[in-house]
Amino acid sequence: MVLNLKTAKTDDAADLSVWKSTKGLRSDPFLVVSFFTNDPIYRRHIERLHNGLEEFGLEYELFMIDSLGGWELNCAFKSAFVVEQMMKSGRPVLWLDADSTLEKRPTLLFEIKEDFAVSRVNGSVFNSAVVYFSNSSASLDLAVRSA
Repeated sequence: MVLNLKTAKTDDAADLSVWKSTKGLRSDPFLVVSFFTNDPIYRRHIERLHNGLEEFGLEYELFMIDSLGGWELNCAFKSAFVVEQMMKSGRPVLWLDADSTLEKRPTLLFEIKEDFAVSRVNGSVFNSAVVYFSNSSASLDLAVRSA
């Protein structure tokens, strides 16, 4: 599956297709990635996420993709997208769902030493809205097997 990306336009959110951080280069231990469709609701969500990433100085790349036919199919594309971002960037990747918000700088995430991290809801159900993959062969293998 190929992303349908257009030229980055960071000066006008209304025409956004690729949004990249303007902060320092490779200073964070991971790159935050996400995608969104050109749906008005998700455009508002991604703008909030973008504002939080900027406010807390995190490095990120946010991509607009064409809908794959519904939110379930779009969500199912997450693993393949993460693999692509890991391979392209060559560094650890933190996936945040487009409708995520940041209330404070996520300092706990800067301390992760494991190959993979995901939060749990009610102690047992994994929450795939926030997922971390290190840049190890084990984490890449896990992401590839999930795609």
